Amino acid sequence: MPTWKKYARIVLPHVGLILLSLLYVVGGAVAFYHMERPNEMAVRESAIRRFNQHKERMLDELWTLVESGAPPDLIEERANIYVENSTRILFEAFDTHFISAALLKPGGENEAYSWTFITALFFTATLLTTIGYGNLVPVTWHGRMFCIAYALLGVPLILITVADIGKFLSENIIWLYSRYSKARNRCRRHNYAALPTKDEQNREGEQLMQGLEQYISIPVALIVVILLGYMAVGAVLLGSWENWPFFSGFYFSFITMTTVGFGDIVPINREFYLLDLCYIIVGLAIT
Repeated sequence: MPTWKKYARIVLPHVGLILLSLLYVVGGAVAFYHMERPNEMAVRESAIRRFNQHKERMLDELWTLVESGAPPDLIEERANIYVENSTRILFEAFDTHFISAALLKPGGENEAYSWTFITALFFTATLLTTIGYGNLVPVTWHGRMFCIAYALLGVPLILITVADIGKFLSENIIWLYSRYSKARNRCRRHNYAALPTKDEQNREGEQLMQGLEQYISIPVALIVVILLGYMAVGAVLLGSWENWPFFSGFYFSFITMTTVGFGDIVPINREFYLLDLCYIIVGLAIT
Protein backbone atom coordinates (compact mmCIF):
# COMPACT_ATOMS: atom_id res chain seq x y z
CA MET A 1 0.00 0.00 0.00
CA PRO A 2 1.38 3.46 -0.92
CA THR A 3 2.57 5.61 1.96
CA TRP A 4 0.02 8.37 1.29
CA LYS A 5 -2.83 5.87 1.59
CA LYS A 6 -1.53 4.72 4.95
CA TYR A 7 -1.42 8.30 6.19
CA ALA A 8 -4.86 8.99 4.69
CA ARG A 9 -6.37 6.04 6.57
CA ILE A 10 -4.91 7.42 9.78
CA VAL A 11 -5.74 11.10 9.24
CA LEU A 12 -9.15 11.00 7.53
CA PRO A 13 -11.15 9.67 10.53
CA HIS A 14 -9.79 12.49 12.70
CA VAL A 15 -10.45 15.13 10.04
CA GLY A 16 -13.94 13.73 9.50
CA LEU A 17 -14.69 13.94 13.23
CA ILE A 18 -13.55 17.57 13.35
CA LEU A 19 -15.61 18.48 10.26
CA LEU A 20 -18.68 16.76 11.71
CA SER A 21 -18.28 18.70 14.95
CA LEU A 22 -17.85 21.99 13.08
CA LEU A 23 -20.97 21.28 11.03
CA TYR A 24 -22.92 20.45 14.18
CA VAL A 25 -21.82 23.65 15.93
CA VAL A 26 -22.59 25.85 12.91
CA GLY A 27 -25.96 24.17 12.40
CA GLY A 28 -26.85 24.73 16.04
CA ALA A 29 -25.80 28.37 15.82
CA VAL A 30 -28.10 28.91 12.83
CA ALA A 31 -30.99 27.23 14.65
CA PHE A 32 -30.55 29.22 17.86
CA TYR A 33 -30.19 32.46 15.91
CA HIS A 34 -33.48 31.96 14.07
CA MET A 35 -35.32 30.91 17.24
CA GLU A 36 -34.03 33.59 19.61
CA ARG A 37 -33.41 36.65 17.42
CA PRO A 38 -37.13 37.33 16.62
CA ASN A 39 -37.96 37.13 20.33
CA GLU A 40 -35.16 39.55 21.19
CA MET A 41 -36.41 42.01 18.57
CA ALA A 42 -39.96 41.81 19.96
CA VAL A 43 -38.81 42.19 23.59
CA ARG A 44 -36.55 45.11 22.73
CA GLU A 45 -39.24 46.92 20.75
CA SER A 46 -41.85 46.37 23.46
CA ALA A 47 -39.57 47.55 26.28
CA ILE A 48 -38.47 50.70 24.44
CA ARG A 49 -42.03 51.55 23.45
CA ARG A 50 -43.26 51.05 27.03
CA PHE A 51 -40.50 53.22 28.48
CA ASN A 52 -41.01 56.02 25.95
CA GLN A 53 -44.78 56.02 26.50
CA HIS A 54 -44.30 56.24 30.24
CA LYS A 55 -41.81 59.09 29.82
CA GLU A 56 -44.23 61.02 27.59
CA ARG A 57 -47.10 60.56 30.05
CA MET A 58 -44.90 61.79 32.88
CA LEU A 59 -43.81 64.91 31.00
CA ASP A 60 -47.35 65.67 29.83
CA GLU A 61 -48.89 65.36 33.29
CA LEU A 62 -46.16 67.31 35.08
CA TRP A 63 -46.30 70.05 32.45
CA THR A 64 -50.08 70.23 32.82
CA LEU A 65 -49.77 70.49 36.61
CA VAL A 66 -47.21 73.28 36.33
CA GLU A 67 -49.33 75.25 33.84
CA SER A 68 -52.46 74.87 35.96
CA GLY A 69 -50.66 76.25 39.00
CA ALA A 70 -50.92 73.07 41.05
CA PRO A 71 -49.32 73.08 44.52
CA PRO A 72 -45.61 72.16 44.57
CA ASP A 73 -46.32 69.28 46.97
CA LEU A 74 -48.69 67.69 44.46
CA ILE A 75 -46.21 68.11 41.61
CA GLU A 76 -43.45 66.56 43.72
CA GLU A 77 -45.70 63.66 44.74
CA ARG A 78 -46.66 62.88 41.13
CA ALA A 79 -43.04 63.22 40.02
CA ASN A 80 -41.89 60.74 42.67
CA ILE A 81 -44.53 58.25 41.57
CA TYR A 82 -43.42 58.53 37.95
CA VAL A 83 -39.75 58.18 38.91
CA GLU A 84 -40.50 55.01 40.90
CA ASN A 85 -42.49 53.56 38.02
CA SER A 86 -39.73 54.48 35.56
CA THR A 87 -37.17 52.73 37.76
CA ARG A 88 -39.33 49.60 37.93
CA ILE A 89 -39.82 49.59 34.14
CA LEU A 90 -36.08 49.96 33.60
CA PHE A 91 -35.22 47.11 35.97
CA GLU A 92 -37.77 44.86 34.28
CA ALA A 93 -36.28 45.75 30.90
CA PHE A 94 -32.70 45.12 32.06
CA ASP A 95 -33.70 41.73 33.48
CA THR A 96 -34.42 40.50 29.96
CA HIS A 97 -30.68 40.90 29.15
CA PHE A 98 -31.71 42.49 25.85
CA ILE A 99 -31.95 46.11 27.07
CA SER A 100 -28.95 48.23 28.00
CA ALA A 101 -28.45 51.85 28.99
CA ALA A 102 -26.94 52.61 25.58
CA LEU A 103 -30.12 51.36 23.91
CA LEU A 104 -32.26 53.98 25.68
CA LYS A 105 -30.10 56.89 24.59
CA PRO A 106 -30.96 58.93 21.47
CA GLY A 107 -30.01 56.81 18.47
CA GLY A 108 -29.70 53.75 20.68
CA GLU A 109 -32.05 51.75 18.47
CA ASN A 110 -29.00 51.00 16.31
CA GLU A 111 -27.29 49.21 19.19
CA ALA A 112 -26.15 45.69 18.22
CA TYR A 113 -28.44 42.80 19.09
CA SER A 114 -27.39 40.18 21.61
CA TRP A 115 -28.31 37.33 19.28
CA THR A 116 -26.25 37.47 16.09
CA PHE A 117 -24.80 34.56 14.17
CA ILE A 118 -21.35 35.03 15.71
CA THR A 119 -22.74 35.23 19.27
CA ALA A 120 -24.93 32.19 18.58
CA LEU A 121 -21.82 30.35 17.37
CA PHE A 122 -19.97 31.33 20.55
CA PHE A 123 -22.96 30.18 22.62
CA THR A 124 -23.20 26.76 20.96
CA ALA A 125 -19.47 26.17 21.35
CA THR A 126 -19.48 27.04 25.06
CA LEU A 127 -22.66 25.00 25.53
CA LEU A 128 -21.25 21.85 23.96
CA THR A 129 -17.92 22.15 25.78
CA THR A 130 -19.92 22.45 29.05
CA ILE A 131 -18.25 25.77 29.91
CA GLY A 132 -21.52 27.73 29.80
CA TYR A 133 -20.68 31.31 30.75
CA GLY A 134 -24.38 32.18 31.04
CA ASN A 135 -24.09 35.65 29.52
CA LEU A 136 -26.33 34.58 26.62
CA VAL A 137 -29.02 31.93 27.00
CA PRO A 138 -32.18 30.87 25.15
CA VAL A 139 -35.34 32.29 26.72
CA THR A 140 -38.08 30.99 24.40
CA TRP A 141 -39.65 27.64 25.26
CA HIS A 142 -38.83 26.15 21.86
CA GLY A 143 -35.27 27.47 22.15
CA ARG A 144 -34.87 25.79 25.52
CA MET A 145 -36.40 22.53 24.31
CA PHE A 146 -34.05 22.54 21.34
CA CYS A 147 -31.15 23.32 23.68
CA ILE A 148 -31.84 20.17 25.70
CA ALA A 149 -32.01 17.88 22.67
CA TYR A 150 -29.09 19.62 20.97
CA ALA A 151 -26.85 19.30 24.03
CA LEU A 152 -27.77 15.65 24.63
CA LEU A 153 -26.33 14.73 21.24
CA GLY A 154 -23.71 17.44 20.91
CA VAL A 155 -21.91 17.30 24.25
CA PRO A 156 -20.65 13.70 23.75
CA LEU A 157 -19.66 14.52 20.16
CA ILE A 158 -17.65 17.59 21.13
CA LEU A 159 -16.06 15.89 24.13
CA ILE A 160 -14.93 13.02 21.89
CA THR A 161 -13.58 15.51 19.35
CA VAL A 162 -11.71 17.50 21.99
CA ALA A 163 -10.31 14.27 23.44
CA ASP A 164 -9.19 13.21 19.96
CA ILE A 165 -7.42 16.54 19.43
CA GLY A 166 -5.87 16.19 22.87
CA LYS A 167 -4.62 12.70 22.02
CA PHE A 168 -3.02 14.07 18.85
CA LEU A 169 -1.32 16.87 20.78
CA SER A 170 -0.13 14.54 23.54
CA GLU A 171 1.33 12.10 21.01
CA ASN A 172 3.29 14.90 19.40
CA ILE A 173 4.49 16.21 22.75
CA ILE A 174 5.63 12.72 23.71
CA TRP A 175 7.34 12.29 20.34
CA LEU A 176 9.16 15.60 20.72
CA TYR A 177 10.19 14.74 24.25
CA SER A 178 11.45 11.34 23.14
CA ARG A 179 13.54 13.01 20.44
CA TYR A 180 14.87 15.42 23.03
CA SER A 181 15.71 12.53 25.38
CA LYS A 182 17.46 10.68 22.58
CA ALA A 183 19.53 13.74 21.66
CA ARG A 184 20.42 14.30 25.31
CA ASN A 185 21.53 10.69 25.71
CA ARG A 186 23.67 10.99 22.60
CA CYS A 187 25.35 14.07 24.03
CA ARG A 188 26.03 12.24 27.28
CA ARG A 189 27.51 9.27 25.46
CA HIS A 190 29.58 11.61 23.36
CA ASN A 191 30.88 13.38 26.45
CA TYR A 192 31.87 10.09 28.01
CA ALA A 193 33.26 8.84 24.69
CA ALA A 194 31.12 5.77 24.92
CA LEU A 195 29.31 4.13 22.04
CA PRO A 196 25.72 2.96 22.47
CA THR A 197 25.20 -0.73 22.86
CA LYS A 198 23.06 -2.67 20.45
CA ASP A 199 20.36 -3.11 23.11
CA GLU A 200 20.18 0.65 23.70
CA GLN A 201 19.84 1.35 19.99
CA ASN A 202 17.04 -1.18 19.63
CA ARG A 203 15.22 0.18 22.67
CA GLU A 204 15.36 3.79 21.41
CA GLY A 205 14.20 2.76 17.95
CA GLU A 206 11.22 0.88 19.34
CA GLN A 207 10.34 3.85 21.54
CA LEU A 208 10.26 6.26 18.61
CA MET A 209 8.33 3.90 16.33
CA GLN A 210 5.72 2.80 18.82
CA GLY A 211 4.90 6.26 20.21
CA LEU A 212 2.35 5.85 22.94
CA GLU A 213 2.59 2.08 22.87
CA GLN A 214 5.91 2.44 24.66
CA TYR A 215 5.47 4.31 27.92
CA ILE A 216 7.50 7.49 28.10
CA SER A 217 7.68 9.31 31.40
CA ILE A 218 7.29 13.05 30.91
CA PRO A 219 8.15 15.19 33.95
CA VAL A 220 5.16 16.69 35.72
CA ALA A 221 6.99 20.01 35.78
CA LEU A 222 7.01 20.05 31.96
CA ILE A 223 3.25 19.48 31.83
CA VAL A 224 2.65 22.28 34.33
CA VAL A 225 4.91 24.61 32.35
CA ILE A 226 2.98 23.84 29.14
CA LEU A 227 -0.38 24.53 30.81
CA LEU A 228 0.73 27.72 32.55
CA GLY A 229 2.56 28.88 29.44
CA TYR A 230 -0.53 28.39 27.30
CA MET A 231 -2.66 30.31 29.79
CA ALA A 232 -0.08 33.09 29.95
CA VAL A 233 -0.03 33.38 26.15
CA GLY A 234 -3.82 33.45 26.21
CA ALA A 235 -3.78 36.17 28.85
CA VAL A 236 -1.59 38.33 26.62
CA LEU A 237 -3.74 37.71 23.54
CA LEU A 238 -7.02 38.28 25.38
CA GLY A 239 -5.56 41.41 26.93
CA SER A 240 -4.89 42.85 23.48
CA TRP A 241 -8.27 41.73 22.08
CA GLU A 242 -10.46 42.70 25.05
CA ASN A 243 -8.32 45.40 26.69
CA TRP A 244 -8.02 43.31 29.85
CA PRO A 245 -5.17 43.43 32.36
CA PHE A 246 -2.91 40.39 32.35
CA PHE A 247 -4.37 38.87 35.51
CA SER A 248 -7.95 39.11 34.20
CA GLY A 249 -6.91 37.33 31.01
CA PHE A 250 -5.08 34.63 32.97
CA TYR A 251 -8.04 34.24 35.32
CA PHE A 252 -10.43 33.87 32.37
CA SER A 253 -8.11 31.31 30.76
CA PHE A 254 -7.92 29.24 33.94
CA ILE A 255 -11.67 29.33 34.58
CA THR A 256 -12.31 28.40 30.95
CA MET A 257 -9.75 25.58 30.66
CA THR A 258 -11.13 23.98 33.82
CA THR A 259 -14.68 24.36 32.36
CA VAL A 260 -15.83 26.17 35.50
CA GLY A 261 -17.17 29.06 33.43
CA PHE A 262 -18.33 31.50 36.12
CA GLY A 263 -19.32 34.08 33.52
CA ASP A 264 -18.08 37.01 35.60
CA ILE A 265 -15.52 37.82 32.88
CA VAL A 266 -16.43 37.05 29.27
CA PRO A 267 -15.18 38.32 25.90
CA ILE A 268 -17.31 41.12 24.47
CA ASN A 269 -15.35 42.07 21.35
CA ARG A 270 -17.20 40.07 18.71
CA GLU A 271 -14.53 40.65 16.09
CA PHE A 272 -12.30 38.16 17.92
CA TYR A 273 -14.92 35.55 18.86
CA LEU A 274 -13.62 33.02 16.32
CA LEU A 275 -10.08 33.44 17.63
CA ASP A 276 -11.41 33.12 21.17
CA LEU A 277 -13.08 29.83 20.23
CA CYS A 278 -9.92 28.46 18.62
CA TYR A 279 -7.94 29.34 21.75
CA ILE A 280 -10.56 27.72 23.99
CA ILE A 281 -10.81 24.47 21.98
CA VAL A 282 -7.04 23.99 21.83
CA GLY A 283 -6.77 24.81 25.53
CA LEU A 284 -9.41 22.23 26.43
CA ALA A 285 -7.56 19.66 24.33
CA ILE A 286 -4.32 20.43 26.17
CA THR A 287 -5.90 20.14 29.60
